[in-house]
Amino acid sequence: MDTRLAFGEGSDVKDLTVYKDRYENEYLVAADAGRSTIYRVSLYDKAVKALPDTEALVKKPKFVYVGNNGVYVYDEEEGMLKAPFDEEGWFTSFIKLSGLSISDINSEKVAAMTVWTENDNVYFLSQDRSAFLRSSAVYGNSYGLPYEYFSHEDMAISTDMVADISIYFVVPEDPYILRFNYNFFEAKYIEAPLGVVGFDGNYGVPTKAFTGDSLDHPLYVFDSKGRRFLQLEKPIEAGEDIRHPDKVSLLGQYVYRGEKDSVWSDVRNFVVNYNGSNMYILDGSVIWKLVL
Repeated sequence: MDTRLAFGEGSDVKDLTVYKDRYENEYLVAADAGRSTIYRVSLYDKAVKALPDTEALVKKPKFVYVGNNGVYVYDEEEGMLKAPFDEEGWFTSFIKLSGLSISDINSEKVAAMTVWTENDNVYFLSQDRSAFLRSSAVYGNSYGLPYEYFSHEDMAISTDMVADISIYFVVPEDPYILRFNYNFFEAKYIEAPLGVVGFDGNYGVPTKAFTGDSLDHPLYVFDSKGRRFLQLEKPIEAGEDIRHPDKVSLLGQYVYRGEKDSVWSDVRNFVVNYNGSNMYILDGSVIWKLVL
């Protein structure tokens, strides 16, 4: 493990994400609330570049995600912002998304934000509403008002969400991982509980997760109590390659055993690159690189 990048004095990096451009170059994107700036970091040469913000719209960025059409930011003062891709693969300046102001989102405790589907629909995990909210792209940079897509009482304490063909919510206590699958007969998402196989189900206190969009990609979960990352194999429940339906299996774990109490003590998010070789961990305002 080595330090990939340490942000300087005044930084307060809240979130990071990973994406690949059309030339197959991979980058991290980091949201720095201390400097009211969104940065792109090259995984090739560590070059750091601030995204353009000519209108100074970025004030208190909390979450960042890269969709098909640009970088999306949830800002605690402005609501949803977007820096569209330009023709060269860089970005034009941030703009506000109509229909997604703070008052439009109507949640006092947004615990996570993400952008999914080809249309770049926006989703929020609302703790105060114990609900998963959805806002659909209407046209251009206009969005419909967020509405409750589905809910669960444990979403009141859930701290993160990731997805493949299922949607997973991280809960710091039992059941630890809430999974929802789309039921085509009922035309809605329904809870699909996940058991464990091959380990005792000791998740510790999970707070963050990451996975790829395929069932072949592991599900990674961070245990804040044990300062470790669990690498889980997801179930396959249909087709010829069925494996441990409704259960996850432990593939391995990465535990910090050093002497520094500060390391992995403030993990705000983490991502894995596209070939699964490296993990990038936002720990306070330091990004660690962990070889998997």
